[in-house]
Amino acid sequence: GVVRVIVEAMGLHPGDQHVQEEGCSFMKSLAEDGEDGSELGIMIASLGGIEAIVRAIKLHPGSWGCFFNGCWALAGIARNDDIGAKIAANGGIQAILEAMEMHP
Repeated sequence: GVVRVIVEAMGLHPGDQHVQEEGCSFMKSLAEDGEDGSELGIMIASLGGIEAIVRAIKLHPGSWGCFFNGCWALAGIARNDDIGAKIAANGGIQAILEAMEMHP
């Protein structure tokens, strides 16, 4: 599906800020479409989306697009305790805190 393609593109082009911003934006939009985020969160997590979003935030801390969209995407899918734990285990909380310093 399209989530797999987006995650693969983000993985193939980690240094391309535009690809990362668009990938995070897509994940944010997808997460917003779900009522509770659980099913979408599980799908995104199972396809490596969490790792892709966290990597984008870490690699492009000065990018408002990665920061804003990445944070909202993670928030949108973190409504499930297991997903929240996976975000934390993949450094998501630390990445968000570090990026927040760049975008006061």
